[in-house]
Amino acid sequence: MAPVDTSEDLETTAKLENMRLTIVFMLVGCRDEIKSIILVGQELLKKGHRVRVATHSIFQSVVLRTGLEFFSLSNDAQHPIARNDSGLVPGLSSSDQQEVFRGSKMLMHTLRKCWDACTHPGPDKGKPFVADAIIATPLAHAHIHCAERLAIPLHIMSISPWSPTRRFAHPLAQIQGGSEVDLEVQNYISYLLVEDSLGHEIYRVIDHFRRFTLRLPKLSLVKGMGFLGQFNIPHTYLWSPSLLPKPDDWNNFIDISGHVATADITPFTPSEDLSHFLKSAKDPVLVLLDLAQLSNPDSFLQTIKDASLKYDIYFLLDSKFQKVRSVPDIPTVFVLDSDPIEWLMPKISVLFTSGQFSSINLGLKFGKPMITLPLLRDQPFWSAAIHKAGLGSVPILEADFFSEKFVEAFRYCMQQDVRETAERLSEHGKLENGTVNAVKSFYRHLQSKMVQHSPTATDSASHPLRRTPLVPSSIMSAVPSRNTDMSKIESPSYPSQVTSSNSIEQVKPTFLVEAKGVSRNLMKAIVKPTVSHIADAYNKLETQNDSLAAKAIQKTDLSKTDMAMKVAKNVGFGSAVACGKIALLPFKSKFCNSQD
Repeated sequence: MAPVDTSEDLETTAKLENMRLTIVFMLVGCRDEIKSIILVGQELLKKGHRVRVATHSIFQSVVLRTGLEFFSLSNDAQHPIARNDSGLVPGLSSSDQQEVFRGSKMLMHTLRKCWDACTHPGPDKGKPFVADAIIATPLAHAHIHCAERLAIPLHIMSISPWSPTRRFAHPLAQIQGGSEVDLEVQNYISYLLVEDSLGHEIYRVIDHFRRFTLRLPKLSLVKGMGFLGQFNIPHTYLWSPSLLPKPDDWNNFIDISGHVATADITPFTPSEDLSHFLKSAKDPVLVLLDLAQLSNPDSFLQTIKDASLKYDIYFLLDSKFQKVRSVPDIPTVFVLDSDPIEWLMPKISVLFTSGQFSSINLGLKFGKPMITLPLLRDQPFWSAAIHKAGLGSVPILEADFFSEKFVEAFRYCMQQDVRETAERLSEHGKLENGTVNAVKSFYRHLQSKMVQHSPTATDSASHPLRRTPLVPSSIMSAVPSRNTDMSKIESPSYPSQVTSSNSIEQVKPTFLVEAKGVSRNLMKAIVKPTVSHIADAYNKLETQNDSLAAKAIQKTDLSKTDMAMKVAKNVGFGSAVACGKIALLPFKSKFCNSQD
């Protein structure tokens, strides 16, 4: 949860609220993430701020219904990023040069539109727009570069963790057993490998965008692409700490807001057929899975039919299953029409989900045990979190989905202790107000920028080189400080601003060195694997006149890379969408059963 506010924090927060900021939301990601963060935008709008949401055109109606301003990042509803419900850009790791070109062109277009979203007046030409702050999802890659150009604060919000931790692996990674390396080490480096490999894909496009659109200095790949961690960019994660507590190794730049409330139950009169089914159904199971994500919908429905007939289990199927001809026509299976899910939740006993964030929120809100069948992206991660929290059974793989397996999971969820755990966590969730806490987190980190520049400091390496904003930001206006009446909110440090704390000898000196007894050389190989060390070797070779010395450097650095890859050999991406698109690394995962 966000830290408790002190009286001074509350006083400063009130002053920031009165500033009437102009805030741009850069949202690139899955539908659940975008919808959750839009709720935070609504809360900021209530406080008098001007809020613009820059996202893909398929979300235009969702944004406009909330009263927020909309700015399109792409006018094509079939844009691959939007169509795949993902922030990953297809084609950048393809061997087909034409596909690489198309992917690069799409990414460059999105980056430029993100910049326009910060500075362009939009449809209302008479109402200028210059962002005072940026709130973005991790995969909106332009965020930190636009913030650097305008010298304004950046805040990351997401429904999935992107901050390295020992406690659990990156949601797009799957740690497999049998490794000699400590599991906590594998968890930690999974974030660094995802970060570096994704950075490798987009580096050239990002660098071109910085130099020719934003007129910023060339980006150094040698230091890696992990800017958000290097520059302590504030993060707020929008999930309940009852489901996934904040790891001990996350610093105070990272908050967990708590449960983001969904819509309240609205009055609804069910059809006679639905009313009759609910009266006769004993402990019904609500099935909320994305039909398009199933590799074999007919096989899935046959298993549902077998479980229903053999074990007398009642099923309510999502309305999307109306499109499938093989839906069982039996009294114990009912296909919903446009019936509101919120209205149905109190009337079911178990929720059957793929681990989508929105359905997990529903299960938590109404205190329902959950059976999970993870299919794509971060679904294996959240499915595992549900089981660990005592909210549901062990996740079922699609390849193992048979009636006996489902019935075993159903019986587990019907146990008294599981039902009581679900009800208890639901009560905890009712005390959380994720949207309000997310706004408090945003204010708190703006407040943390209030510092007084030391007039006596002489070490230039310790002071970021700042560039003048194109237009003065509201946040740069004077704000009364606890120590001086001349304090301003400090311009954040960003990629092209070199500081002594970012030297290669001080890169992420985490628990790995001391607690795990890992040597410092191996540590540097772990935290800067593959792409970074290869680039390091390449750049040294370019600037080294002595060919013998150059060969020695190349051999040393590439050996670090080999060592890092050996350590990371059991880290694999757990997403069918990500496989073959996020990196060129030879990773495998039991969850990656298909290729696009």
